[in-house]
Amino acid sequence: MITVIVTGVGSNIGQGIIKAIRMSGLRVRIIGSDINPLSAGLFRCDKGYVLPPAYSGDFKDSIVTVCKDENVDMILIGSDPEVPFFAGAKQEIERLTEAFILVSNPAIVNTFHDKWESFLFLRRNGFNCPETILRDSDSLKDYIKDIGFPLVVKPRVGGGSKNVFIVKDEIELECALGKIADPVIQEYIDQDDEYTAGIFFDSSSDIKGIITMKRELLSGTTYRAIVDDFPVVKKEMRRIAESLSRNGASGPINVQCRMSKNGPKTFEINPRFSGTTAFRANFNFNEPAAAIRHFIMGEELEELEYSKGIVMRYWEEVYITLENGRHIMKEGSIEKPDSEIKRVF
Repeated sequence: MITVIVTGVGSNIGQGIIKAIRMSGLRVRIIGSDINPLSAGLFRCDKGYVLPPAYSGDFKDSIVTVCKDENVDMILIGSDPEVPFFAGAKQEIERLTEAFILVSNPAIVNTFHDKWESFLFLRRNGFNCPETILRDSDSLKDYIKDIGFPLVVKPRVGGGSKNVFIVKDEIELECALGKIADPVIQEYIDQDDEYTAGIFFDSSSDIKGIITMKRELLSGTTYRAIVDDFPVVKKEMRRIAESLSRNGASGPINVQCRMSKNGPKTFEINPRFSGTTAFRANFNFNEPAAAIRHFIMGEELEELEYSKGIVMRYWEEVYITLENGRHIMKEGSIEKPDSEIKRVF
């Protein structure tokens, strides 16, 4: 049986990876990890581990120890802050553990973990994207005059919706800039049509599938989505995928764009699984399963197809015993955790 570690199982990304593996029917033993002992995903895996954050000095030794103890075959990353760490430490950890880490090369990861470098990549390669500028640019006043409000202010480094502000005037702009140490300022695309696209690459960086979803957001995460062809968006995603292929992309990459009067404008590329991974798997575009089959089982992949449909996300609860909660908080791990989901909705 194949053993896989899914990291960040307190997030919708990590939990989506778990769901996708379960949907696939593959015989996989899932080890979950997270920094919080009361993360729901830890209790829905075959075994759960509490590990330190990726930025701590103890993380590498901890993940190596778990991989060795559990004879792990593959690491699937479910936490955005861990992606740069694993890209940089991939060769060393794979040498020490023989566990394969699914992550793109450091050049791709470092580019798209940085919103300014992402903008430069998109602009340099001829893709439609929001005008972006750094706070300390000498051209900031001219930029504001040309682009106008509202504007988006977000951290230069990292992903997710934390510390992302839409500002409507200079007072709000100064307030937002005061809350972010190293921000970028970006043109706001005043359209409701937002899309997320998944692109999957094999070990040769060949494109093995593109799926597009029109989405609605709640607190920064997708809570409604329509899976369809969306030809105009998909054509742009194909162009981006071809550029990423030439740059050595591997595994899943997630692209976000909004429709403007000039067509799709791409504003974010994340070289990792998405918070909509489980959605996609349900519509037969199962990226974690494809990763296991190709990178671990050695299968050649056909083009990943998808069916069309609509998904609506809702809250769900995981119930555990007080004893299990106390156990993982004390011991830092739990084997075959006893948890329950009430199927009453």
